[in-house]
Amino acid sequence: MNYSEQERNIYTYPDGIRRGDPLAIRRRLLIHTAGKINDLLDSMESPDPLAVAVAEEQLLPAVRVAFGLRGLEEEAPDTDAASLETLSHFLDWLDGKKVFTAVRPTSPPCTDLPPAWTTKPSSVSP
Repeated sequence: MNYSEQERNIYTYPDGIRRGDPLAIRRRLLIHTAGKINDLLDSMESPDPLAVAVAEEQLLPAVRVAFGLRGLEEEAPDTDAASLETLSHFLDWLDGKKVFTAVRPTSPPCTDLPPAWTTKPSSVSP
């Protein structure tokens, strides 16, 4: 099956049915982990079971929000294991696309400013 470029850039959940915008998912993961997603993922690899449990407890609510998964109190809930599987699947998908790993391009330096503006402050004469 041939997919358009736009369709290839839409994340498909492990169930093969649900789909999501990867930028929105990533943004929600960052917001709901207070920017500590990488620290939590690192803690998940710890040999200390308490560190893993603490990381899971902080990470799982963010995962549920980011992916729109249902908690255990809802009908047809997504378990913790299914939530972590979805996160792992998403991270593998991103890694395969090499998304979000490149440094953003920078603009070339401005060349139409007066010389004093392009000189380092320490070398400007009084």
